[in-house]
Amino acid sequence: KISAVQKPHNLRFWTRQKHNMATPSPVPQFKDIVAKLKVIGSSWREWFRQLPLYQRIIATVGALTGSLLARYLYCRLHRKLNNFPPGPIGLPFIGYTYRPLDEDWHPPLYRYADEKEKVVMFYLVQTPMVMIANPETFAEIWRSEVNRNPTDTGDFPTPFAFEHVPKKWAKRRQLNSASFTSLMKSDYLDTIISALLAKQTFPDLDQQCSVQRAYYCREDIKWLGFCFLFGVFFGVNGDIPGKDDKEFHRLLRLDGEAFERFVVSRRIDLIVPFDSLRRAVRSWYKPWAPFIEITKMIEVWRQRAEQNGTDSNEDTYFNRMKSNVESGKMSPKEVVADAGALISAGLHITLTSIEMAVYHAAAFPEMQERVYRELAAHFEKYQGFPVKRMNELHVFRAFVLESLRYGGPVKQTLDRVVTKKKYKVGPYNVPKGATLLGASYSIHHDAGNFAKPDEFHVEHFLDDHGRFVRNKKFMLFGSGKRDCIGQSLAVKEMNCILSALLHRYKFGVAKDKAEEFVLPFDYFRVTPELPLQIDSR
Repeated sequence: KISAVQKPHNLRFWTRQKHNMATPSPVPQFKDIVAKLKVIGSSWREWFRQLPLYQRIIATVGALTGSLLARYLYCRLHRKLNNFPPGPIGLPFIGYTYRPLDEDWHPPLYRYADEKEKVVMFYLVQTPMVMIANPETFAEIWRSEVNRNPTDTGDFPTPFAFEHVPKKWAKRRQLNSASFTSLMKSDYLDTIISALLAKQTFPDLDQQCSVQRAYYCREDIKWLGFCFLFGVFFGVNGDIPGKDDKEFHRLLRLDGEAFERFVVSRRIDLIVPFDSLRRAVRSWYKPWAPFIEITKMIEVWRQRAEQNGTDSNEDTYFNRMKSNVESGKMSPKEVVADAGALISAGLHITLTSIEMAVYHAAAFPEMQERVYRELAAHFEKYQGFPVKRMNELHVFRAFVLESLRYGGPVKQTLDRVVTKKKYKVGPYNVPKGATLLGASYSIHHDAGNFAKPDEFHVEHFLDDHGRFVRNKKFMLFGSGKRDCIGQSLAVKEMNCILSALLHRYKFGVAKDKAEEFVLPFDYFRVTPELPLQIDSR
C-alpha cells in the first residue's frame, strides 16, 4: 500500500513514467544567471582579444554605430507615436551641454523647433528636455500646478527651490514669498541704505574718481551687495564683516564654487542615465558641499546677532520667519537653508546683473546721462531714494529691466519637471518626467516680442507718455506660481545699489582697456572683471 504522505509524489512519478515525461528543470537562481552571463562575457572578451587590431576597430565602431542608430530609430518612433514636440535626437547634441553657452548655441537648437509654437524637445541620453520660446505658452504652463522642481538634492538640507514633497514645497514657498513681499515693501530697506551710506562704503570708489586709468570695481559692488543682504537677513545694527574680512572673502569663494558645482550637477542630471547611477555620481561629486558651508556661516551670523541682541527690534528676514518656526510651519533648519539659497543667489546672480548694468551705463553714455538727470531730480525732491518712491523713477526702472533683457544674465529659466502622465505644451504631448525650460534669451531677443531686440532700447518698458510699464513678455524671473521667489529681493537690491552708484558716479570706458571691455555672453563663465573709468558727479 502507498502511504498518504508518499502517494502524491509516487502518483506524479508514476504519471511521468507512464507518459514518458522528463522531470522539469529547477527554476534558475539569480546567482546562476549572473554566472552564465560572466561566462558569456568572458567568451566574448576572449574572442575579441584574438581579433586583429583592424577588426577590433571595425567591431567597436560597428557596435557604437548600431546602438546609436537603434536609439535614433526608437526616439523617432516614440516621438511620432506620442505626438511629442520636434527636436534633435541622440548623443551629438550633448556636446552643447559640455561647453559654455554662446551666441551660436540657440540657432542650432531652434533650427529643429516648431516655428509657430516655438517649442523644441531633445533627448539627452534618456531624459527628454522641452524648451519653450513662446511667451504665451510659457506663461500658461508656469501658472499651473502640474509641474515641480527637480527633487534629487543629495544630503543638502533642501532649500525652497528643491523641496521633495510638492505640497510642502508649495506651502514653504508661500511662507517665504509672503515674508519677502511685505519686507520689500517696508521702510526697513531705507534704513539699510541709510546705514550703508553712513558707514562710508564707497571710499575706494571715491579714490578712483578723476583718475585716468582703468579700475576694477567688482569687489566694491559685491561688498555693497553683501552689506545690503546682511542688513536684510541679520540687521544693520550688528557688526557687518568688513570688505577685507576673511569671512566676506570666504563667502565669495564658496558662492563661486557653489554655482560651478550647481552647473555640473545639472549636467549630471541631463547626461547620466538611471536614477541610481545619477545618485552614485552625485554622492561622489558632492555638488551641495559649498551650500552646506554657506548655511553654516549663516547660522553662525544668526546666532551671533541673537546673542548680541542687535536684531531684536529690526525688521529682518529671520525676525519675520520666527512666527513660522514657533507655529511649527517651518523648522529652523529649513529657514536657514532658504536664507542660504537666497543669499547665494543674491551674491552671484544679482550682483553680476548689477555689474552688467554698470557696464551698459558706461557703454551707452547718452542713456547714462538720461538716467542721471532723473535720479538727480528725484534726489533733490526727496533727499534720497526712498523705496516707496521708487515707482516715480520711470526711466531708471526701465533701464534696469532693459539691462536684464539686453544682457541676459541667465539664458533660460529654472528647471521644472512634469508630474502628470497626460500633459500638453501647445498642441504637443509631453512625457511624464520631462524637464521644462523657458528659453528666456530667445524670448527676449525675438522681434515678435520686442520692437528692437538687438538694441539697448529702454522704450521696451516705457509707454507713449514715458511712464514705466512692465512688459508681459519679459520672462527672466519666470511667471505665475512657478516664478522666481527671490525676484522682489533681486529687483529691490538692484534698484537700491544702482540708484546710489549712478547718482554718485559717472562710469566710462578706459581708453587703455577699451579692447578688454567685453561682457561675456554667459555669466556662469569665469567672468573677467570690467575695467571702468570713474568720475564723481
